[in-house]
Amino acid sequence: MERNGHKLPPQNIEAEQTTLASLLIDGSKITEVQAILTPDDFYREAHQKIFTAILELDSKSVNVDLVTLTDELRKKNQIDSIGGASYLAAILDITPTAENVEHHARIVKQKAILREIIKRGTELVVMAYEDGKDTDELLAEFQVVAQELIEKSATGKKMKRMKVSDFQKLAGLRETPYKYLNNAIGGFLPKELICVGGNKGIGKTSFVSGLLTYTAMKEKMPAIYCGSATWEQRFKLQLLSNQSGVPFDVLIKGRACAKNIVPAQKALDEAEIYYLIEPKEFNVITISAELKRLKREIGDLGIVIIENFQELRFPGKFRDNLEEQKRVATFLTGLTDELDAPVIISCQIGKETDKRENRRPMLSDLKDAGAIGEKATKVFLLYRRAFYNLETSVAGSEKQQRPEIGEVIIAKGGPPVIVPHYFDGATYRWWDKDD
Repeated sequence: MERNGHKLPPQNIEAEQTTLASLLIDGSKITEVQAILTPDDFYREAHQKIFTAILELDSKSVNVDLVTLTDELRKKNQIDSIGGASYLAAILDITPTAENVEHHARIVKQKAILREIIKRGTELVVMAYEDGKDTDELLAEFQVVAQELIEKSATGKKMKRMKVSDFQKLAGLRETPYKYLNNAIGGFLPKELICVGGNKGIGKTSFVSGLLTYTAMKEKMPAIYCGSATWEQRFKLQLLSNQSGVPFDVLIKGRACAKNIVPAQKALDEAEIYYLIEPKEFNVITISAELKRLKREIGDLGIVIIENFQELRFPGKFRDNLEEQKRVATFLTGLTDELDAPVIISCQIGKETDKRENRRPMLSDLKDAGAIGEKATKVFLLYRRAFYNLETSVAGSEKQQRPEIGEVIIAKGGPPVIVPHYFDGATYRWWDKDD
C-alpha cells in the first residue's frame, strides 16, 4: 500500500476495528483477545487507546459496552482523540458478530510483527553500514532481535501441568503450612492480595513454594505459580528438594539416590500444580489472560503465586517506574476478584534495612514497591540474622548447609507479631521453629 509515493507500514485497519467492536458485542471474548494482543499491536493510536480502556474496564469487572467504554474514554479525556462516540458506533455498525474475533486479532498481531520486523531490520541494516562494525557483534545482535521477535509472536501460551519426573537428569480459607502463622492470621481468604517481601536471596521463593505445595498436596486444590528470572527445570528441582529433603545441589548434579526422591516425585506429579515461567519480564495482561483461561477449564483455584513484583509490566507509557507499579498493583487487585482465590506476590524491599543495626525490615521498606504494599491486604516480611551477618558472597547464597533461625514478620493484615521459623536454603524450606 502506498500513499503520496511512500509505502505505508503493514496494517489492517478493518481487522483492528472488527476486533475492538467484537469486544463491545461480546465481553467474554476479552480474555481470549488479550492473550494475543497488547495495545501497542494496534497501528492506529486511537485503537491503542480504545483497547487499553477496554482492558482497564475488564480489570475492574465492569461490563464493557458502548456506554461504559465511552464514559471511560471521557474520564481519560481521550474521547475526542479517538474520533468521538460516533466512531465507536460506526465500527459497531460494520461488525455484525464477534464469532471470528480470534482470527481478526491474529491478523492484527501479524501486522504488528511485520512492522516490528521492518523497524528492527532497518536498525540492523544501518548498523551493517557502519565502518569498522564487527561482524560477530552484528550477528549476535541479529540473533537477539530474531529471538525477541519470535517471542513476541508466540501468542496464546498455555499453562502446563507440572511433572517433576520428566526431568531426565534425575533417576474458602487457605491455611498455610506454618501453624504459628495460621494462628496469627487464620489463613488466606479468597480475593486477598498478599505480599511477601524481603531482600534478594532471603528465601522468598522457598517461602512461597511452601504455600504452593501445601495447597496442592494437603488441601488438594489447584496451585498456580507464575515466575520470571528462573527456568522450568530449576523450579521443578526446587520443589522436589523442598519435598524430599534432598539438597538442591545434590539433585541438580544427578547424585540423589532414587529411594530418597521417588516418593516426593510421585506426590508432586499427582498434585495439581500449574506453572507459567518467563525468562525475563512478565506482562500482567498475559498472566491475567492465562489465569482466567485456566479457571474456566479447571474450575476453582486454590492459590496463585506471582513472583518478582518489580519485574511485572503493564502495557503503555509511564512517567516512571512508580506510576507503572501503581497500575500493576491496581490491576492485580482487580484480578483477585475475578479469580476468587488468594494471590501471593513476592517483591524485594529497599535498602533502608542497611541503615539499621539489626537489619530487620519494616513495612516502610517497601517504598520501592510501595504500590503493592498499599493494595495488599496482608504483608509478610522475611528476616534472617545469619543472612546479614555472613559475607555478601555467602549471605545471598541459597546453599546454606544447616538450618538457620528465621522470622516471618506480619507487617500488615494481622497482629504486629514476629513468627519464629527455621530456614534451610539447601532444600528451599521454611518450617515452624519448634517442629
